[in-house]
Amino acid sequence: MTSAIRVLVVDDEPAVRRGLTMRLMLEADVIVVGEAANGQAAISMAGDLDPDVIVMDVRMPVMDGIAATRQLSAREGHPPIIAISLYDDSTTQADSLGAGAIAFIPKSKVDAALVDCIRRCVARN
Repeated sequence: MTSAIRVLVVDDEPAVRRGLTMRLMLEADVIVVGEAANGQAAISMAGDLDPDVIVMDVRMPVMDGIAATRQLSAREGHPPIIAISLYDDSTTQADSLGAGAIAFIPKSKVDAALVDCIRRCVARN
């Protein structure tokens, strides 16, 4: 049996973080190792928790997901980052992917696509 996929969930809305965590914890092969409320906290927690995948909201206070993704992606051996956002426009998608996110999922489609995307990210590494 392989070990569980370790996920860090980053979103400024507590209800969204809680919902994503609850949804991911339904999967036998996924464990949420931490939750962060902004990009700055995500950067710190990623170093401490060593997640396999980071699920990163794009728009947050303190440090947004684009800036945090850019900083995390500059680190050697960084985990794949999946950007999520309420804003499903081409600019938000391009900014997320340009910063280093491996995928972009609109929040309206997170339930259907997130777990599969997490598994694909880990399979690629």
